[in-house]
Amino acid sequence: MTRPTIKGTKKKKRKQYKRVRVEYGHKQDILNYIHAAGKERQSKQQLISKWRANDSKTKAACESGHARHLNFRERGMAAVLSKEAEEDIVLWINTLRKDGAPVSRTMLN
Repeated sequence: MTRPTIKGTKKKKRKQYKRVRVEYGHKQDILNYIHAAGKERQSKQQLISKWRANDSKTKAACESGHARHLNFRERGMAAVLSKEAEEDIVLWINTLRKDGAPVSRTMLN
């Protein structure tokens, strides 16, 4: 015989594990602290190892005033199209629409 359910109670939701993004300044503080204390790092060894591998990038981000940033990209790394390229794409899309062809997002990728 099973236990009867109580109406009006909600089921417990499953825990969702999500990645946590950390600021470069915080990473730098942790790396500096780890040199002083060795036991505390065992629980987060893998994460700290990745941070240690990117220590030069973290230092550069902190020195250039990007300590509060979560991502650090060099100038020109973003995919920005020139005005001429954008105008060509708009002309192509408008031509397709004028001909009656449907234009979807996957066509633009």
